[in-house]
Amino acid sequence: MPWYHESVRVAGTASDWQLRTEGRWGAADVGLRGTGRPLDTPPGFPDPGEASRILVDPAVGWYPRRDGRGVGRYSVWHEPLRLEAAEVRHAHSQALTDLRLVAPGQLPCHAGLQRSTMFDVHTPPSRLLRPAG
Repeated sequence: MPWYHESVRVAGTASDWQLRTEGRWGAADVGLRGTGRPLDTPPGFPDPGEASRILVDPAVGWYPRRDGRGVGRYSVWHEPLRLEAAEVRHAHSQALTDLRLVAPGQLPCHAGLQRSTMFDVHTPPSRLLRPAG
C-alpha cells in the first residue's frame, strides 16, 4: 500500500461506488456497481480462503520515514470480509499504468465490494533502524 498523503473522494449509494484522487503519486478513478451476488474465487486462486489471505486479509505495511531515518511499519486489522461481486464501470490507476502493470484502459478481471466493515489501523508506526555502517 503506498503511503502518500493525498485527498481521496469516495462516494457511494446502495448499489454504486466511486473513488477518485489526483496527486503527485498518480491519479486514480474507479467506479463499481454491486451485483448482490457473493464474490466468486478470483482466477488463479485454489479456493476463497487463499484468495482472501493474499488479497484482502489484515495486512502489515512498510514505508520510508519522512525524516530519512529508517523504515516505518503499520498494520491493518478487520473481521473477515463477505465481498459482493461488482461490475467494473470504469477503472484507471496512473501508478499501475506508469509501472506497466496494466495497459491503459485495461479493466480489472475481478472486483468486489464490502457494504460495511470496521477496521483498525495500528499507529503510530514503529520504527526500524538502519544497520550501522
